[in-house]
Amino acid sequence: MKRLLLILLAAVLVLSACGNGEMSENTQGRTDGEQSILAAALADLTSVAEYNFQNDNCESMTVQPDAELIKAFWDTARMELWFHLPEFDEGEQPTDVQSYWFLVLTDDVVGLDENGYMVSEPRWAENTSEEYGWQGMAVIPKEEVDKFVHRHFGDVALKHTGSVHKMYDFDGENYYALPDCGFPQVYYGLSELLLEKGENGRVVYTALLDDYRDIGYGGKGDAAITAAYGEQIDNGSLTMDEAALQMVQDGQTDEFKLSGKLEVRFYIDESGEIFYLAVSRHYDPEYSLAGGVA
Repeated sequence: MKRLLLILLAAVLVLSACGNGEMSENTQGRTDGEQSILAAALADLTSVAEYNFQNDNCESMTVQPDAELIKAFWDTARMELWFHLPEFDEGEQPTDVQSYWFLVLTDDVVGLDENGYMVSEPRWAENTSEEYGWQGMAVIPKEEVDKFVHRHFGDVALKHTGSVHKMYDFDGENYYALPDCGFPQVYYGLSELLLEKGENGRVVYTALLDDYRDIGYGGKGDAAITAAYGEQIDNGSLTMDEAALQMVQDGQTDEFKLSGKLEVRFYIDESGEIFYLAVSRHYDPEYSLAGGVA
């Protein structure tokens, strides 16, 4: 599922044009006519993006979000639990395990079901004693936490300690996941995307996403979704999740509460994993990539 979402991202990048976000005529990675997504390897993400950087004078480009690109980031933000990404500047990653904990817990997510909820394939051993945590809870060796953080955030010297806020127990070697670790259902709509040439031929993505955290909690956003798609939701032809995405894709978000904006800077590494370079949150609704607060 992660591969397909990032392949989706790869395919829409071919619509970009250098500098001004206008659409180019290149349709590499899509079929004629329908321009449908090709089921290619994640390596295609890099090759397709490089295709758009053939002009040596073009070091960066702005991509105009379209419906497919919005969906790619919508799903990826949910699957990768971007709500819980730690904030940090490039080269200044946090060293406490707590900053990465929920991301570690959802590292076994393989997709989303029809209602937008996470589907996982548990890979952690189960706790069989009551000395730490509860029986049946996940047991995660500290080495696995190190591997996850190094894979996605770099060479971070983690401080392995217990949780101040009791998100988990730690016995010096293993972490024990506690049962009250919930994952709020937060929706992110892509508003801006900047591509840049990085080191070693990598393409660096800086995405700015609108945070619509009121959806699903009975707020004005839910009322707007029900007003627009209530019949389809009632007859089962459309889920609330799908209806919310459709409204974001159509730009019908006036009634959605904008809680802030999430800015994520990352690249896709050689193994097809997201590597995070910087993460920040902005609470001014006028914030933009082009000039901060417009």
